[in-house]
Amino acid sequence: MHKGIQYIGRKQFALLLVLSNLFSYLTYYPRATAGQVEFGSSIAGLVLGNLAVWGIGALFFALEDGTGKNLCDFMLLYNRPLGRLYNGLLAAFLGLAAAHSICGFVRFLNREIFPQSSYLVFLLPFLGVLIFGVVVGIESFARTASVIFVCAALSVALIFFGTVGNVEPSALRAYSQVRWNGLWGTFVAVLQSNVELLLLFTLVKHLAQRTPSVFQGYFWLATGGSVGLSLLVNLALGNYAQTQQYPFYALAVSSDLSVVQRLDSFYLVIWVLISFARVTALLLALCTALQGVLPDRRYNSGAWTALALVAALSVAVGASNRLYEWLTAVVKGCFAPLTLALLPLLYVLYKRAANGGEKRRGGARGEAVH
Repeated sequence: MHKGIQYIGRKQFALLLVLSNLFSYLTYYPRATAGQVEFGSSIAGLVLGNLAVWGIGALFFALEDGTGKNLCDFMLLYNRPLGRLYNGLLAAFLGLAAAHSICGFVRFLNREIFPQSSYLVFLLPFLGVLIFGVVVGIESFARTASVIFVCAALSVALIFFGTVGNVEPSALRAYSQVRWNGLWGTFVAVLQSNVELLLLFTLVKHLAQRTPSVFQGYFWLATGGSVGLSLLVNLALGNYAQTQQYPFYALAVSSDLSVVQRLDSFYLVIWVLISFARVTALLLALCTALQGVLPDRRYNSGAWTALALVAALSVAVGASNRLYEWLTAVVKGCFAPLTLALLPLLYVLYKRAANGGEKRRGGARGEAVH
């Protein structure tokens, strides 16, 4: 298990965040219930939610100031007991989010593609691949981000060309309807499930060139991708999309391209690749957060114990619908990503302002003595 810092490029880092966000979009598709949330409201809320994430990221980079620290290190620097508590809470939430993503990936395969197969048939091999991704470290793992992104983009392009003929241009009028309630609901939902904030603040210490342009690139790619996919799904499927658990998969099944058959197989390519990228990034962030909790001599055993707990939780949750609903409520239905990202930033900002005030008062007293 790697404990030292491995560095990755900013493009690789941004692509990892985008792939993780794509998994969130495909799993927590922003459904617009008839009469409650118009398509236009959901799109506007999606854009504003990602814009808020960009703003929080910009605040972090302003505080980080190229020191090479992540938010875990900042909290330990300003208040060690509080920092250890923060790292522990962050590690716990990242572990829950990883287990939930694993279950979401496997349940899709088990329910939509191979309903007659056992859940463990998909879970155990996937866990083995994930552990390998964590063991090799973020530097080797990040090299696959560009390949995964290209494969996912090509698959989406094929589905697009197989769907564009079914699009009704007149349906675009639905996107012109924007109401406050629907906009606010989607905005909150984007912040509730945006674990990319935590990935940014935890894994940023591995970034070779620390610059706000990383999050700027993430914003444009993630927002453009999610808005484009949402438009494609709703324009092609209409209200039928709201009845599907996985609307983009339903779109892939209904797509037709003369040179390629079974476009849903390309959806499987997207699903497998982005699920691997998402969960491996979460587990690497979990191990990084544990470095702020455990002493060096206990880090390896602690990291392996955490990975074992995530695997055990995935097995237990996958076998029970009630546990999966509970875990979904914890991961998606709370403000943990926003709370674990914004409140520590405000605390660091307050401490810096307080320290600056004390220095100014100390300088004034020194001048008065002279």
